[in-house]
Amino acid sequence: MQRKFIFLYFFLFQFITGCGEKKLPSLAGDQVNKEENYMRSGSCNVREKSVSTKNLFKEEWFIKNSGSYSYSKLQPMPGIDLNIPLGKYDGTGVNVLVSDTGVDLYHQDLEPNVLPNSSINIMNYLTLKTLENKPDIGVGEESHGTSVAGIIGATENRVNKFRGIAPKVKIASANIISDLARKKNSTSTYALEQEIYNLAARKSIQIINESFGNGAFTFSFFDEWAAAGFSDDIVKNSQKNNNSGFVVVRSAGNYTCDLQYAKKIAEKRGIKEDPFMKLYLAYINAASFSSLSVNQREALNALRPHLSMMDARKEYPYVITVAAVSANGSAANYSSLGSNIWISGIGGGESSTSKNDNIFKFSSEDYGSSAKILTTNISCQKRSKIISNFDEGNLSENKNYNYTSEFDGTSAAAPSISGVIALMLHANSHLSLRDIKYILAKTANKDKLVPNPKPSCIKILERVGNLNSSFASKWDLEWTTNAAGFNFHNFYGFGLADAEKAINLVHNFKSPYANKSSKEKSDKSIELSAPIVSGTSIENIINFTNDIVIESVQITPYINTTKSDGLSIELYSPSNTRSVILYPGNSLIELNPDEKSVQNYPYPVNDFKKNSDKYAGTYLTNAFFEENAKGNWKIVVSNYNSKETVDLKGWKINIIGHDP
Repeated sequence: MQRKFIFLYFFLFQFITGCGEKKLPSLAGDQVNKEENYMRSGSCNVREKSVSTKNLFKEEWFIKNSGSYSYSKLQPMPGIDLNIPLGKYDGTGVNVLVSDTGVDLYHQDLEPNVLPNSSINIMNYLTLKTLENKPDIGVGEESHGTSVAGIIGATENRVNKFRGIAPKVKIASANIISDLARKKNSTSTYALEQEIYNLAARKSIQIINESFGNGAFTFSFFDEWAAAGFSDDIVKNSQKNNNSGFVVVRSAGNYTCDLQYAKKIAEKRGIKEDPFMKLYLAYINAASFSSLSVNQREALNALRPHLSMMDARKEYPYVITVAAVSANGSAANYSSLGSNIWISGIGGGESSTSKNDNIFKFSSEDYGSSAKILTTNISCQKRSKIISNFDEGNLSENKNYNYTSEFDGTSAAAPSISGVIALMLHANSHLSLRDIKYILAKTANKDKLVPNPKPSCIKILERVGNLNSSFASKWDLEWTTNAAGFNFHNFYGFGLADAEKAINLVHNFKSPYANKSSKEKSDKSIELSAPIVSGTSIENIINFTNDIVIESVQITPYINTTKSDGLSIELYSPSNTRSVILYPGNSLIELNPDEKSVQNYPYPVNDFKKNSDKYAGTYLTNAFFEENAKGNWKIVVSNYNSKETVDLKGWKINIIGHDP
């Protein structure tokens, strides 16, 4: 999900349905990135090929990072990349569907890789049921989908050397989140997804990239209809047992330290946008807190990390959810985190602050200084919110606006993983989703990554919030090595993808899932009444009797409290591996009616007796991958509210895995 900046307001994540945040029909809270307005250059010929011989490949640091600046102020740290092997494997024979805004398939670097007659234009498809070769994107289309496609599979340009990660893949598109298309088609996103997934099965699509999702402070996670994942059942069915169905790659979200509520409170309290944003983006430090006004404190108290799993689309175990890493090897400061993350890709942009760096502003780097991703842009269409001379078209190598150097976010990280998977499938076309997830986890690199990220808004909340003073200790969780030897981190998943290591493992790969069908087994506690006062915790154990090797774990706690942002939920496996499922200081808050402060948000899933067979409020964790599930599972629920009580009413667990 690509970040956009309005004045200094960053990573407001919006679904592409018009200016500002809007909702798609029949999917409450479903929102996507909204690019800024664009304009076609009247002097630009969209069919004119680039003639500049400037080598753009060396600026694609996410493929091979030798330290080139990529038109940024700060140099990327050499070696922070996806370790893409250049040569034998290029995605040949792999079909990828970019489900996004419309893709400029006439672009000089995308047209050679078009998958013929396989793209969906939702303005026509549902009535005509016809697929198109290269759909007309229309004037004013956002460039988001075009940028995503370029990362995955732009062909190698012989003149300027630009290329995607897998330059021989075949690309199709589905403009499911196109603003232009949405104006003419009000069908729900889920209905469209079902059409797209069915198409993928018919057209032998192997990878679907989905760089979109819910907005911050929306909780489809608690919505029964969304959490049930009806359209995702098609994904699951395509991958039954160990068959080679299509793989869905999803961006984690851009909501760590989201500003939506803080900005609104500042506005209602008479704080002008520019001074408030400068306070958080540039000026705030340890000495600032003694002089903050009441109004500033109220606004800063609303800065919250919105976990990736709050979007029901991101807690589904049969997809790959991708977090973002910056150019210095840190979790990107926007990248949504959680135990549902599988792998990290390259997203670029500013880095998260760290545990002991004493930095309270939004990032450890200055605003707008860090390297982003160089990728394709809709030809002849100039972006309106730009920073670099490159995107201004002032440099000969981009006079036709064929490229952008300012794409970032988990919208960029997801296609970076889709590209890596395309290389893996070129090396071994028989890999299933389960194989791919295993290989990515087994070969991921944690040593390149900053080990102890801690969001700046949590450090601020320690100073201005109204939670128990010890709440932030839960945020000090670092890498966990589970009993099966896999390293896991809620910011990174299993680590940064390493394409060369993955491809090396693919050769002569013997699947651990051969002749082992995926299975699910569940258990639940008895109905409980376990009050938890401020500053204390309660434990409960479920003895799981099935002998299963874990692929993923889901738990659903039933909790009664009027104030949810002080909740902490942890899960311990029979091997005593710990996974933090929900952090205190979370985004489970809402604006007061006067929008001058935040108010308590009651936990929605609270009736164990009535709802223990429902899907809503089900958390996913990958931390126990390949451990054995048999034995005692322990949930620990902690109350970090200053005075409100919490009552655990019961919980259930679901294990997805296979026989030993």
